[in-house]
Amino acid sequence: MNLPITFPDDEVRAILDGRMSQSRRVVIDVDPQLWNLREVAHAGDVSVAEFIPQHNSLVEPIFVRCPFGKPGAELRVREAWAPMDHMAGIGSHSIDPPEIIGYRADETAIRHAINYQNGKPTPFAMDVRNWNFQARTVHWRSPQHLYRWATRIFLQVESIHIEKLQDISADDAIEQGCRSIRKDATRELSRAISVDTFRRQWNAANHRRVYHKWDRNPFVWKLIFKTTKIIPGDQT
Repeated sequence: MNLPITFPDDEVRAILDGRMSQSRRVVIDVDPQLWNLREVAHAGDVSVAEFIPQHNSLVEPIFVRCPFGKPGAELRVREAWAPMDHMAGIGSHSIDPPEIIGYRADETAIRHAINYQNGKPTPFAMDVRNWNFQARTVHWRSPQHLYRWATRIFLQVESIHIEKLQDISADDAIEQGCRSIRKDATRELSRAISVDTFRRQWNAANHRRVYHKWDRNPFVWKLIFKTTKIIPGDQT
């Protein structure tokens, strides 16, 4: 069994490039102004965080389950996609389910043809050199609606922690895919730029979520993972 985890296009590219091995996700409904973290325990098939109140010892602690399982769990990456059968001339973009799935992050496509021996889709890369991924006939869809069988990236959780968002280190920001590309920067400046890049990207991704923003310094799940499988698209 694997669990879903959603990534935006830039982070999908970072995973594909081998530049990302961490992700941070807000711990929902835990106000950092009211609660302190006591511990994170890994039991059964899940990690559970215990929080205790800051100001009232009579209030019971609260327990929050990690939506990404526990160390060792397999995650399937959900990303922006589109049906692409019409690009290959084998049907329209409205066929459901499609055989060909396009992936927006790196503009690749995979045909998930049915293997009639076992009844399961067998993926292989499409030649997309002449495809226009910005065409009006390409209808991009939410990562949440990606078919499970169309998943191309799989991760394995190596560790799960909880920290405050602003506690991220320069090394962690780099592992989150926020590496500085300034050639004139010193090592220390590059590290500082990496944290600032993470802060700006985080706020851009959470601009509609007031309580998730950097200045609110929420508790976050810190996931450390390794990429275990990528089903390749082909642009060449």
